[in-house]
Amino acid sequence: MNMEYNSVITDFNRKVQEITVLSHAIPAIRQGVLLCRQTLSRLRDIVKQTGLNTQEAEIRFFKEIKAIPLSWLIYFTEIGSCELRKPRADRELQKQFYKKQLHKADKFFQRHREFVYYMEQGHTHRDPEYFTRKALEHFPLSTGIEGYRDPDFSTSHDLLWAQVQAMDRVTEHLEKNIEELSSGSFSVLNGDAGNYLAWTGTKTDLVVLIYALYSGKVINHGQADIAEITAAFETLFDIRLPQVYKTYAEIRMRKGQRLRFLEELIFRLSKKMDEDDAF
Repeated sequence: MNMEYNSVITDFNRKVQEITVLSHAIPAIRQGVLLCRQTLSRLRDIVKQTGLNTQEAEIRFFKEIKAIPLSWLIYFTEIGSCELRKPRADRELQKQFYKKQLHKADKFFQRHREFVYYMEQGHTHRDPEYFTRKALEHFPLSTGIEGYRDPDFSTSHDLLWAQVQAMDRVTEHLEKNIEELSSGSFSVLNGDAGNYLAWTGTKTDLVVLIYALYSGKVINHGQADIAEITAAFETLFDIRLPQVYKTYAEIRMRKGQRLRFLEELIFRLSKKMDEDDAF
């Protein structure tokens, strides 16, 4: 049973990686939505055919397996909505729009802070309540969307857990867009008004890169510490990273792809080499 699920998820992770490194244009987002729906349909079929015969298997499926394509489906839907609704011409209006969406994401995390804390701390004592279908035996008589969920393919908190993971990615997407729109404020290097370097990724991505260089001991023969490397990048890109250690701690607490930024760099470079070889 695990082999079937793992095969589906492995295939999904490979395909979603290819989509996310392309762009966040609407066609790519539509591809992502379709991939997620197809994967969820495949997982539902496997569950119907093989069942989830133990509580451990049920918890693992709804907590670790189904959450992957479901969270990406929510992510693609959210950023697709943002891209369709954002102002088209004025960069400042676009920044205000993204900041407003960022505020909404923060309110979501505040509203569910107890559950987020439970998951981030790796607790498991409430997993039978959150991630088994037994908790859905008594359906509420309400008109809310919860009343229409498939009881054979849902638990009380699997959707919320997927939303938490999706909103983490949405937050990174919004922060990156804000940074890119603000890149015109970066200072000029070497006194040449035509030559400057602007970091247009998220600050979180830059922190990942800093720690990767530090861990690799490739600067000053491994003698440079985090503070020195951070200061060098702050000067290079005219950017402030006042909470680099806190950011690193938050990255460590993430579930799943903690090093997604570095994996994307590897994928893009490998893809470029393959394209160059083709010529």
